[in-house]
Amino acid sequence: MPTNRPVKGHIPISPDLLQFVMWRENMPTHDTPVRLPGQGAICAYLSDLIAFGATIYSPLFAVEREPVDNMKLTARLRFECSPGLVDCSFWEYSDLIAHYFSVFLAQQWKEEVDRWAASATYFNPRMDRKDAIAEIMRISGMDQFREVETVIRADHRFRDYRNLVTHRRAK
Repeated sequence: MPTNRPVKGHIPISPDLLQFVMWRENMPTHDTPVRLPGQGAICAYLSDLIAFGATIYSPLFAVEREPVDNMKLTARLRFECSPGLVDCSFWEYSDLIAHYFSVFLAQQWKEEVDRWAASATYFNPRMDRKDAIAEIMRISGMDQFREVETVIRADHRFRDYRNLVTHRRAK
């Protein structure tokens, strides 16, 4: 007889990206589980990633693969999902899901910083891009895990890589 209780689990994640997920999904504490499938973009991506992993993984056709280096993933993102999303073979490919989810979250963080800084400098032309980045780090709580200057330099490299122009203010 199938049960309708949610399945509980966790995915390894780095502590700074866990803070980012908490901020984006409005989670009150680290122990609050994320509900899958959820309404936020991060929850939707994670549930799609788990469903995709379940469709491509088959124990009959499992091949030898290189182990994924997840040593930096020391925190846990707890989740509750509908009973059909996670099956008994989930734990055999969960390291790949954790890796791809971390890559996705790192890209989302970069884009969030870029969007925040662009909109803050657009609506307040006197604000410097560096101040806007420091503000989003303070609001999101990421300043506890990453140095502000490091994120500013990474944002500058990100903009140079994409050949984006930073407009200078008129004096």
